[in-house]
Amino acid sequence: MTEYQGKRFKHAAPAGEYEQPKPRQNGPVAHASAPRAHAATGARPATRPGSTDRPVARPASAARPAGAHAAPRKGVRPVSTPMSGAAGVRPVVPGARSGARARGASPSGRAAAQRPSATPRGKAVAQRALAPQRGRRVSASHARDASVGASASNRPAGAKRRRTPAQVLSICLAVAGVALLLAAAGIFISAQLGYREAQGVYDDLATLAPIDDTEAEGSSIPQPNFDELAAINPDVVGWIYIPGTNINYPVVQTSDNTTYLDHLFNGTANASGSIFMDCANTAPGVVDQQTVLYGHQMLDGAMFNQVNQTQDQQVFDTWQDVYYITRDATYRFRPLMTALVEDSYLEARTTNFGDDPTLADYLTGLLDRAAAQADDASERAQAATRVLTLITCSDNIIPSPSRAVMVCTLEETLA
Repeated sequence: MTEYQGKRFKHAAPAGEYEQPKPRQNGPVAHASAPRAHAATGARPATRPGSTDRPVARPASAARPAGAHAAPRKGVRPVSTPMSGAAGVRPVVPGARSGARARGASPSGRAAAQRPSATPRGKAVAQRALAPQRGRRVSASHARDASVGASASNRPAGAKRRRTPAQVLSICLAVAGVALLLAAAGIFISAQLGYREAQGVYDDLATLAPIDDTEAEGSSIPQPNFDELAAINPDVVGWIYIPGTNINYPVVQTSDNTTYLDHLFNGTANASGSIFMDCANTAPGVVDQQTVLYGHQMLDGAMFNQVNQTQDQQVFDTWQDVYYITRDATYRFRPLMTALVEDSYLEARTTNFGDDPTLADYLTGLLDRAAAQADDASERAQAATRVLTLITCSDNIIPSPSRAVMVCTLEETLA
């Protein structure tokens, strides 16, 4: 008997000529390779001519009446397919939509849905795999990890990761901070080395001005050897010494007021500089009405640092005598006052005063600016004939806009 079976003619064997069914083997059964039963007669089609496959006989009790449909198995419903032209069977997956093409289903999903599972467990696994992922949530961390992994996998091998503007700014700020720290450390180290060098030079020079200890305590003064000092630096004009302080330095003078701002007595370039006399004064000093000496206020307490401190009245009161020594004489002065003035206050460096204003007028006017002064400052200002003025910066700002000016009146000239 010949029947139409999906675009091909098949030869069907007469009913009842089937052999006994073979025992069922363990493992999955290949349903796709088994021949389909004819929907109308229930007869299994014969093998193709030339095929070595033999039809398997079915028991007479298992034969279905002609025209009877096979009882559908659980989970399977009869459908008509264009391949068979008659009613066929196709497994129905719970939750899947019927029809030639389920909406949203992939081809691989359809193939899996049409392949029945061999065991209940395998069937359940297949149904769970094909079930739509409804209500399933993906955590933010998983989504972020997936996006990071995708971006990393898409990056070519050896390619550098681009930095965000915030990361670039952070790196720039960190580099700038490190550079500032290194610069500050360099400045600090350089300053310390400069202080040590200057201190060593002036300690050596102090050996050329030994103090005569034969005098009464508190009145001993240095005895500078000006010949040896001149051999080191011919610009030397005198020596200044203030008991009870660290001020014990040689004094130099040149044609300008800038050379010794950053050069030591021996000519070495150093920020500590030297104590020098104003270039407008007459050497060796105490010749004009006002002799002006300049010195830095060093952070290590050297040079004229303690002059600036005399703006405090208690510190000022501790200063009793100021000695200025030359080749010809030793001059003893007494502090009159310490005033704070602007760096443009030219009267503080005027060497000689005329009839208007006089030296007394200048000193009386400066007393109005005084931060500290002696008890008898007014009387001594009127009677003064010679003064020694010590000028330094009033703070640590470079350049400083103000000056600390300490004025001392001449009290005695010693041979």
